[in-house]
This record gives sequence, C-alpha cells and structure tokens, in this order.
Amino acid sequence: MQAIGRTLQIVGWLWFAAGIVGPVFGLDRFNFFPGLVLIFFSRIIRAQAARTASPQPEMTEEEEVETMPPARPLNTEREQPSAPSPSPHYSYTPPPPAPELVVESAEPPDDQSDLLERIVAAGREVGSETAEKASTPDLAEPDMDHKPMTSEEMIARAHRRWDSKRR
Repeated sequence: MQAIGRTLQIVGWLWFAAGIVGPVFGLDRFNFFPGLVLIFFSRIIRAQAARTASPQPEMTEEEEVETMPPARPLNTEREQPSAPSPSPHYSYTPPPPAPELVVESAEPPDDQSDLLERIVAAGREVGSETAEKASTPDLAEPDMDHKPMTSEEMIARAHRRWDSKRR
C-alpha cells in the first residue's frame, strides 16, 4: 500500500507540472487540478499505510506511569528585590504670580462711585431679605444641640415621604 501511495504521488506531481508547463508547449489537454487531487489522495494512502504497518502495542498502567514525565515542584516563593528602586523625587515649584490687571474705564470717576453705591445698596436689600427669611421657622437652620436621628427614624421618614408621593 505504501508503494501504491508513492506511485500515485509521483504521477500526481508529473500531472501537476504538465498542467502548469503544458500550455506553454501547446498541450492544452492537461489541467493541474487532477494532479493536486492525486497528490493529496496519495498522501492519505501513505499515512494510512504507515499507521497499519506499525501498530502501537497497548500499554499497561504501570508502563504509562513510567513513561510520564516526573512532576516538577511548584515554586511558590516570590523573589525579594535585592534593593528597592529609588523613587523619583519631584518637587513642586509654584507658578509665578500673575500680574495684576489694570482696567481703565471709559466712564468718568463720578459715574463709577454712583455705580458702586447702587451695587452696595442692592446688596444691603438682598441681605435684609435673606435675614428676614432666615428668621422664619420654616427656613431656619436646625439646632445644633438636637440629637441626630437613628437609622430607624430615617427609614420611617423616608417611607412616609415615599408613601406621600405615591398618592
């Protein structure tokens, strides 16, 4: 069977070469594809012949254990570095201070002082309004001597709010 495979392989290679070189010499009847089929078919025959010619004897369990490579011990210890690598030392240098901007206004100085007075007056109005709102009991800040709520109280309050939103 080995000889048949070898013969088919030679014929396949010759047919493949004739399929490639044949059209150059005017032999158009040869195609390279059947040559490839013969080459692969012969390889299959030769591989099967080699398997059947030398069958492998069955091994017993003792022989299998002997043929296995010895187990290597695992190295579970990590190597300690010989010397710690020096960490780079970075120093922070603050950026230079920005130069102060000098703004020259197109308005005369009298208009600036009037504008400044109006801004201050508006600020006082807003400040007095917020002071009045803060004095009301609704918006007043909680007493600092009030004890903090426990987790059960917080959960109960959250349930009450959740239930009131669902209605």
